[in-house]
Amino acid sequence: MEKRIAVIFTGGTIGSVTREGVIGLDEGAPDLLLEQYTKRYGDKREFKKYYPVSVLSENMTPYEFGKIAECLSLAAKEEDVAGIILTHGTDTLTFTANALAVMFSDISVPVVIVSSFKPLTEGGNGVQNFKAAVDFISLEIPGVFVAYQNFKEPMRIHLGARLAETEQLTGRVSSIGNLHFASLEGGRFVLNSSPKNVSLKSLAEPKKPSGLTSLSTDVVTVVPHTGTDFEYYLLKERIPRAYVIKLYHSGTCSGVSGKFGVMKFIERAREEGSEVVLAPFPSGMAKYESSGGIFDKALIATDISFEMCVVKVMLALGSGVGVSEALSRNYAFEKLI
Repeated sequence: MEKRIAVIFTGGTIGSVTREGVIGLDEGAPDLLLEQYTKRYGDKREFKKYYPVSVLSENMTPYEFGKIAECLSLAAKEEDVAGIILTHGTDTLTFTANALAVMFSDISVPVVIVSSFKPLTEGGNGVQNFKAAVDFISLEIPGVFVAYQNFKEPMRIHLGARLAETEQLTGRVSSIGNLHFASLEGGRFVLNSSPKNVSLKSLAEPKKPSGLTSLSTDVVTVVPHTGTDFEYYLLKERIPRAYVIKLYHSGTCSGVSGKFGVMKFIERAREEGSEVVLAPFPSGMAKYESSGGIFDKALIATDISFEMCVVKVMLALGSGVGVSEALSRNYAFEKLI
């Protein structure tokens, strides 16, 4: 039986057109993507198509995400599927890539997520990203990946579990530490030579299911800045099950006393029954005296991105797994160690 590539269309800019200066979803965009791909590259293969949702990714809710995950699970079980391409918007691309990488850490086929910085009718990069996904799937490397070409840069393949938040204003897509998995050079994919990159052997090894299958939305993220009043995050009438606080690049957060420091906030949150997680923190880094006491009162997410930490906390709470256990595991090579 000849195997095909499954394409899961979900909307996003790659599934949109511009009308009167406003970008919006268009039901004809999926067909346009395949038409432009065939015309540009002369590949007349037939794809197995799925349409679980159609949504601009900034409007993604747990419902749409759940439908995408369900569709991905079904497609991966089809005997005639060699790999899966998932079209997606760039705004919440990072969340979806990280979450699917953990949820499908044991997947046996390649899954490549593609998007576009502009609608296809305006010269967006969606078609070339799609082409890279098709070519990468032919290598039969299992796992969740993202194919994306930034302006004036080579085509990159990123591990889904290491995809960083899309850069502000520029829309540049990258991996944490700029540690992309591979790049397209001279018509072939070349692995990143960094010792922190994941080997093909490691990716090919069979893996156990993560056990993280459902999202809990009972999580509040806090991104501090100078002058953050942490008391605003403690509304007694509705306390979340967990807070995730983003640390500065030095692994610090305000340690001053009073409402502008995080210490009292952590203590009160824990009194109300909330888990508090600080992220990210590189293992082996010395702690600053400004934040030393904070680490004794909260869970620390080491060697993973802030985005991955949020995903793990949401999945752990939604799947009945301890947050501490989920943070300690390395499900999909998300840890930079």
